[in-house]
Amino acid sequence: MGLDFLRKPQGAVDLHKSGGGNPSLSRTQLPYENLSKRFLVSTGQYSQQYSSLYYVRLELLGEAVLRAARAKWGGQLSNAQFLEALKKAKEGGECVVIGTLYKSMTLKPSVLHEYMKHLAIEGPMDKYISDSDTLYLEDQTARVQLLGNTPPVGNVTTGLIVAVRGRMSDACFHATDYCLAGATSPTPGPAPSPEAPRYVAFVSGLRFGDASANEVHLRLLHEYLLGSSGSAEQKEQASRIGRLIVVGDTLAAVKTEGFDVKVVEQADGWLGEVSATLPVDVMPGATDPCNATLPQQPIHAALFPHSRRQADTFQSVTNPYDCRVGGVRIIGTSGQPVRDLMAFSSCTTPLDALKLTVQARCLAPTAPDTMGCYPFTKSDPFCMVNQDTGEGASVIFSGGHDRVQYERLGVGGEGGGEGQGPLCVCVPDFSVEPVVVLVDIDTLEVDLVEFGA
Repeated sequence: MGLDFLRKPQGAVDLHKSGGGNPSLSRTQLPYENLSKRFLVSTGQYSQQYSSLYYVRLELLGEAVLRAARAKWGGQLSNAQFLEALKKAKEGGECVVIGTLYKSMTLKPSVLHEYMKHLAIEGPMDKYISDSDTLYLEDQTARVQLLGNTPPVGNVTTGLIVAVRGRMSDACFHATDYCLAGATSPTPGPAPSPEAPRYVAFVSGLRFGDASANEVHLRLLHEYLLGSSGSAEQKEQASRIGRLIVVGDTLAAVKTEGFDVKVVEQADGWLGEVSATLPVDVMPGATDPCNATLPQQPIHAALFPHSRRQADTFQSVTNPYDCRVGGVRIIGTSGQPVRDLMAFSSCTTPLDALKLTVQARCLAPTAPDTMGCYPFTKSDPFCMVNQDTGEGASVIFSGGHDRVQYERLGVGGEGGGEGQGPLCVCVPDFSVEPVVVLVDIDTLEVDLVEFGA
């Protein structure tokens, strides 16, 4: 793919931040704040124990889970039956305990097992769950096996913070019900703008340099974002986009024979053109030249010499990424946590897995068990709720999936505030499904712009 596809059609009109390209159209301006500082890793120390991350997660989310448990069972149980530690659970007495789930899995990948050939597995599997998997609940004081198929073993993974109702018997906890913290209520943003709709656009998997990338689709997307083609209605819609978030996998995977500089030049040229008229945030993904473990650090600015000239409108950001746009908090990942959750649970769609992370209030619950991450000891940056203000996100996204999916959740637990909770968005891989997802930050409604045949 050459750079020729970036050339504007003769006589094309661009959308500019000041509206100078077309007096009748001007780019929507959205206030912005980057909230991702906690994902930046300043030191490369990996000697810490990962257990600290689980303890911090339990401390941060335990109170929210307790509130959800009291809301669900408070009318049936006394306050004394909501225990503050597992070790206080007595034989035979019904109670509610809170802790971190651990799922013992027969098919869980293990370097030792593979080396000893105890498991006849060739290559990665789509699912690692089996009927012999068992659940345990643990906190800083004790660890007990959960019996009773509640929660259903296939529906959950290691790392989730849950409240479980049941009884201790023969050193095991016989569970009858369970609950997660539940989705948070979006923090109200400013009053709807008279310029509504105001969009944040999401695209993933541009994959410059990959055989799956479609040059025509990339050119059409480029022209749409710049307002260089399309009907008057399409140009009006494009002018309402106040920010573009590129959700990972911008570049093709690095091949064994070396890194193709021309691929980077193509991506840099495309992003530079777009960021000249529209604020662009580029997240790293699984195929991008970046660290593999979470949180992925921003792709080095040296790879974008043209784009970085737009210092006010182009930035390379972390994965996960947390920001506030137009007063609305948006948080998400490039898709690795959702795909890992699907591999180690019975979730069959990315949206189901993403909804589970939202209900658990944790972006990457399987980290560090089956997903590599930095060994944080004093914080868990993957917790969705702001640890200082308690603010929840209005939009939670995940990128790099086979198809677009989205759903507005209810607030809290089962049946609470249906449709009034956060918006979950699974952004498709553009090389598979050439779609841009537009989220109206005033209403949290979704519009899709398709570029396929």
